[in-house]
Amino acid sequence: MALLQFISAELPEVQLPVTIHGDHLIVAEKGAKQDLENAKQQYREVYEFLASASARYNIGFWKPGSGIIHTILFENYAFPGGLIIGTDSHTPNAGGMDIILKLAGIVSVSGGKSKIVEFFGPGTETLGATAMATVCNMSAEIGSTSCIFPFSDAMARYLSATKRDFIADAARSNMGLLRADEGSERYYDEIIEIDLDTLEPHINGPYTPDLSHPLSKFSNEVKGSEWPKELSHAMVGSCTNSSYEDLKKASELVRQAETAGLKPKGVANSVISSFNRNFVGRHDGNPGTHSFVTSPELVTAFAYSGSLHFNPLMDEVLDSQGQAFKFTPPVAEDLPTSFESGENYYQPPAEDRLAVKVQVSPKSDKLQLLTPFEPWKPGNAEDLAILIKVKGKCTTDHISPAGPWYNYRGHLENISNNLLTGAENAFLPGDRGHALDLTTGTAAAVPAVARRYKTAGIRWCVVGENNYGEGSSREHAALEPRYLGGVAVVANSFARIHETNLKKQGMLPLTFADPDAYGR
Repeated sequence: MALLQFISAELPEVQLPVTIHGDHLIVAEKGAKQDLENAKQQYREVYEFLASASARYNIGFWKPGSGIIHTILFENYAFPGGLIIGTDSHTPNAGGMDIILKLAGIVSVSGGKSKIVEFFGPGTETLGATAMATVCNMSAEIGSTSCIFPFSDAMARYLSATKRDFIADAARSNMGLLRADEGSERYYDEIIEIDLDTLEPHINGPYTPDLSHPLSKFSNEVKGSEWPKELSHAMVGSCTNSSYEDLKKASELVRQAETAGLKPKGVANSVISSFNRNFVGRHDGNPGTHSFVTSPELVTAFAYSGSLHFNPLMDEVLDSQGQAFKFTPPVAEDLPTSFESGENYYQPPAEDRLAVKVQVSPKSDKLQLLTPFEPWKPGNAEDLAILIKVKGKCTTDHISPAGPWYNYRGHLENISNNLLTGAENAFLPGDRGHALDLTTGTAAAVPAVARRYKTAGIRWCVVGENNYGEGSSREHAALEPRYLGGVAVVANSFARIHETNLKKQGMLPLTFADPDAYGR
């Protein structure tokens, strides 16, 4: 969608070095090789569009199979002191995951808004580079603008392992620029101390990444709740923590389990994952699924118990012989001896860019060229109908759900059919994703009502509560309401990235002067 917007701006080429990454469309199902081929077939026109448009507009393209953007950037582009602007919301274990889960529980999903989080102290020297990347990646879940660690030996080792010794040498020669000045803590707005010696593994959820539970207390909190106690799925691998160290620890636990003859267990309807988000319907589209977030090694251990009451540090399970078995905490080096680059999936910009034609079929249901929105007119924000009064948490997953809708991320008209289908309407309790059509007096799906209003020339707004639009940076959540005739979103507060996206698309993000006004 970002590339389609660039094309609509009619600029000849990008003005800064830019790369595009063909990730998020490969479904892990039958194995890497077959899954990649399936994605290439299913999304052929999308990949061909990305490749041709990148070649035409002086953009590098990492083709499908190269990996996710977060890891590619970390292994190839990121360096100490560098600034990289990524269009994903979290482009950069007690490890990194436990640190950020603990911090989220302290400051909440909005506690980092308009702030840069800087980590300092002796604990930073104990973390590997990829553990720091996990923390920075998931700092988006506390709403922070960015996250910084001081340069360390672990970073130098990582740069060397990824064949960038010259950058490590340059960093060592400029340590004064890459570490906080002595006494800087006197000038921080707030200092939060986390003792890594006493920090225990954490599990956060359900429904929000800031509901934090230390592992030792988790079972009791499950007992005191109405959450489903049995697990349906345990999922490892995400942009947040798929490092060598993370997966090595998970594989070590799998090896222990296989030696003991254990098999993974699972029934509906709780999910535990090492992903970064656990919002309503995030994993399976089911608003009743209770999703929890933790480290890859804990996810792996839970898979073999099948119960949220399990504490892998203390509890035992029965092996294939009926004997008590207890996992040994996994240990893994933070880096391999060297990284194998494998097949080169990078496509540089074309030398003769003007000869490259970018084709988008008018019959495509996955791609659609954009036309400019109508310019703003005086009076546009007057006499607005309320399309929906959103009740409770409203993330970008509520505004523009993912799942099967990923197929239409390049087709604004089609993907707009998911607008606010995950949101709960305070005017229609229990009828999620529906709105009352003021022209007919009947209820219908939110996008259907929005389209009717647009056709009838009725301008509308959305009313929300706190931290509206948290979660993914998904620009569709701002494009869709504008496309369907929306003018404004009025809320008590906004998540930083979504507020910015609304402004960029010409939607007014307005806040109540009196927070109690929402309830009136």
